Amino acid sequence: MRSSDRIEDDLKDMGVQANMDEMSEEEKIFYMFKAHDNDNNNALDGLEMIQSAMHHNYDYFKKSDRDDYLQNASDELEHFIEAIDKFLLIADENNDGLLHYPEFVKAVAGGKEQLSVEKNLMR
Repeated sequence: MRSSDRIEDDLKDMGVQANMDEMSEEEKIFYMFKAHDNDNNNALDGLEMIQSAMHHNYDYFKKSDRDDYLQNASDELEHFIEAIDKFLLIADENNDGLLHYPEFVKAVAGGKEQLSVEKNLMR
């Protein structure tokens, strides 16, 4: 399943009928954020970000062998937590442990090049 298909499914779950191909970049960013802001507080916490990452990587887990599933899931969860912690160090401008909508927009839209450079430096 393509990422845009999964996001369209998220939108349907929210009661929004939309076609990703017809949306502006700003609309896509807004709905990507709102689809995972489960408590509707205009901020993503670590749990919401982990749930989003796992949701968008569902196909990986679905294809994993049953015998290796728990180890793969555990390894992948550790990877998600590490990546989210690094991302928050870069994107969480007020250091409150939450990614507020303006921070999300800046990280996703305006700061792609800068975030890429900073992420590579932190590896």
